[in-house]
Amino acid sequence: MNIGKSINHALINSGINKKRLAKRMGISDSQVSRLCNSETCSGAMLTKLASAFDMYVSDLVALGE
Repeated sequence: MNIGKSINHALINSGINKKRLAKRMGISDSQVSRLCNSETCSGAMLTKLASAFDMYVSDLVALGE
């Protein structure tokens, strides 16, 4: 799983930017940037990400494979 790749694909598919994603998740812009350059993240963060994109976790993960 490459979570950064998954996030970047999800951002493109959803048409939102990193700043809006950060707001949806309740985290800082810099945290989103770190996630976009990361290969992994915690299960809790993965759940938050999927929720922010209104996706299932499995669908979000699949974007990075």
